Amino acid sequence: METEGALMGPLCGILTIIFVQTCVHGLQNTVTARTRLNLDNKVTQERLLWERPKRGASLCVGEGYIMDSCTVDAECTVINSICWQKTGECMCDPGYSFSPNTRECLSACPNGYGPLFMPYHDHYIHSTNMETINAVTLEECYGFCVNRTNYTCKTLEYMAGTTCFLANITRLDDTFLWTEDTKQDFDVSYYQREGYIMDSCTVDAECTVINSICWQKTGECMCDPGYSFSPNTRECLSACPNGYGPLFMPYHDHYIHSTNMETINAVTLEECYGFCVNRTNYTCKTLEYMAGTTCFLANITRLDDTFLWTEDTKQDFDVSYYQRDCA
Repeated sequence: METEGALMGPLCGILTIIFVQTCVHGLQNTVTARTRLNLDNKVTQERLLWERPKRGASLCVGEGYIMDSCTVDAECTVINSICWQKTGECMCDPGYSFSPNTRECLSACPNGYGPLFMPYHDHYIHSTNMETINAVTLEECYGFCVNRTNYTCKTLEYMAGTTCFLANITRLDDTFLWTEDTKQDFDVSYYQREGYIMDSCTVDAECTVINSICWQKTGECMCDPGYSFSPNTRECLSACPNGYGPLFMPYHDHYIHSTNMETINAVTLEECYGFCVNRTNYTCKTLEYMAGTTCFLANITRLDDTFLWTEDTKQDFDVSYYQRDCA
């Protein structure tokens, strides 16, 4: 790129919305699950406020995590992360991509690159763009990068509110060309792609993920009940080829009538997640949680018996159905 901009390094993969937090010492209390609220690619700080609790899905994360406040590199605990002095936050060393699955900053993404980006304001890689696209918004620039098929778009730069630069390299490929815009001539902001899981919607057509619908109870894009969200393929799948993960998608005031494998009384919702995830004598695919105390585990989904799929229209039971995501 001939002029100054800002590099944004894409993140490896993504995750969903409810989690079980498992530490080396056992099950811990969890943070109440939150919806995405259009945060996938929105302003980084807002996105991280939503994402940080989930990151404890299989590891208890303390201080020094990605986007935590810091003053020196030693306070940042994620592999290949640094304290980015411009914002005073722990970020991947420029050129590394964050992997939410392994919770590391990686020099390459073994399962491909996801739709999220990490911003490094007032920086760019000089004269390395594969494409220059003029007169586009930043949102359009994100889309161009994510949807490129003739090469792997790994970074983008966006300049002066109008010009989009796409590249197939990162700072690690050429550290000599990594440049700081010391004059801070350009204002770069980060926003989200439309139509993703948990985005706001009014009709199904606004939801772009395969087998997703606009769930009218919340006005959000969700997997059609019975389908499990796959963070690797970014689709809603009827079965998980690589098994099920620790995350769940909630469908409030719904349940599958009389299909539970187990009923466990006097437990919290977080404990119910744990029971489902840790079952070994059968594959727990869904759970239902009723009245703040009773946990029902099942090895079927709505797709296995649509006739028994029931809406608690009167909200008599205070029950919710939780579909387990793919690993």
